[in-house]
Amino acid sequence: MAKVKNEDEKTEQTVGATADVNPEDVKLQDFLEAEVEKLNAGLEAAHVRIAELEAQLEQTARGTVEAAEAQERYQAGGEAAADAEVVAVKSKHGHAFWRSGYHVQPYFTFVKRADFEPEAWERLMAEPMAVVCEALPVEQD
Repeated sequence: MAKVKNEDEKTEQTVGATADVNPEDVKLQDFLEAEVEKLNAGLEAAHVRIAELEAQLEQTARGTVEAAEAQERYQAGGEAAADAEVVAVKSKHGHAFWRSGYHVQPYFTFVKRADFEPEAWERLMAEPMAVVCEALPVEQD
């Protein structure tokens, strides 16, 4: 109870303030607060997992991008010189096949002249289903 003074009328009144608290409301509020804490903890764990997955994705994407850039470098490198000792060879249409005893892959691989007989080398270099490019030096970081 509190006394309140009314300045205009110079009188005092006693005012009682009561609030009915239902025990079920208190239990419900405690339960909801606990659930919110659980959800926040789960959300934090999800944020951590997302960060881990993004790091993995970035690592994987970096390797894929580097491989694509290497493919572009070889394709931009032009045809192999006639006297090249090492060339980069790949299937033109993306399907592996055998030619001159060599399994041509759908991605660039290095091929050494020393591994072939002269006629087999010429057949491989002239193969219309293969892309044969200058083997560019690998950049070392």
